[in-house]
Amino acid sequence: MIESLKRITRIEHHTITYVSPAGEYIISSYGEDSLQISLKKIREEICPGIELVCSDPFVSYRETINKESSQICLSKSPNKHNRLYCNAEPLGSDFLMDMETGVLDIKLNKYGTFSKKEDLLATSKLFVSKYQWDVNDSKKIWCFGPEENRFSNVLVDQTRGIQFLNEIKDSICSAFQWATKEGVLCEEPVFGVRFNLKDANLYTDTIHRGSGQVIPTARRVFYASMYTASPAIMEPINLIQMKCPKSHLNNLLPLINQHHGYTIREDPVIGSDSYIISANVPVIHSYK
Repeated sequence: MIESLKRITRIEHHTITYVSPAGEYIISSYGEDSLQISLKKIREEICPGIELVCSDPFVSYRETINKESSQICLSKSPNKHNRLYCNAEPLGSDFLMDMETGVLDIKLNKYGTFSKKEDLLATSKLFVSKYQWDVNDSKKIWCFGPEENRFSNVLVDQTRGIQFLNEIKDSICSAFQWATKEGVLCEEPVFGVRFNLKDANLYTDTIHRGSGQVIPTARRVFYASMYTASPAIMEPINLIQMKCPKSHLNNLLPLINQHHGYTIREDPVIGSDSYIISANVPVIHSYK
C-alpha cells in the first residue's frame, strides 16, 4: 500500500499522501473530485483487485492567535529546578502571505533550523528590511516549524546572558516542533505564531536539566503563551462564483446560507438580466 501511495503522488502531483499516527493512510488534495480521481487510479490501475475502505472526506484546520499574549507565561520543570518564561504574538500578514505564496527563500535543515551562520544572517537582513523585525530578534531566530510547514511559526530567543541556555536549545526546539504540530486547542497544526523566549532559570547540575525535564516544560509554556493570546481555529474557505438570472436569486441565496456560506458581492451582467454571485463557503460544507 505504501508503494501505491508513492506512485499516486508521482502521477498526481497535487496529491500528498502520508500515514497518520493511528496507522491510517491519508490522501490529501485540493478538492473532492481530485481525491476521487486518485482513488480511482489506485483501485483500477495501481492496486486492482484490492478492496479499499475509505472514510468520508475531511478537512484540515489550523490553530492561531489573534493578539499578543496578555502576560509573560511561566512554566516549571517536573523537578522544580528549571523555569522558562515565554509569550506569543501573531506574525505579520505580509510575512504569512509571502510564506503561503512561496516568496520566502530561507535555507533550513530538516529540523527547521539554520545549518550555516551565513543563512541566518541573510534571513536576518531580509526580516529587518522587509518585515520590520528588530535587528537583535532577527539574529536570534532559533527555528521554524512545524516540520511539515517550515515557515508558519517562528521561535525567537529574547533572553540576555542566560547561563547554560545553549545546552538546552535543542530540547526547546524539539518542544517547539511538538507544540506547533499539535496545538493547544484541538491538536491541529499551529499557523502564524511567533514565540518569544523571554527568560530562563536553569539548574547548574546538567543531570537536572536534561531533555526529560526541558521538553515538557517548554511545551507547556508555549501552550500557555497561546492560551493568553486569544487563540482561535482557522478553517479553509472556498471562494465560489455563480452566474444566474435575477429571477433565481431568491433560490440561490438561501442555498448559500444553507451551506454556512455568505455572499460577498452581487454584480449585474451588463446587457442581460443575470447576476454574478461571489460567496465564501467553508470547505467542510462544500462536499456533495
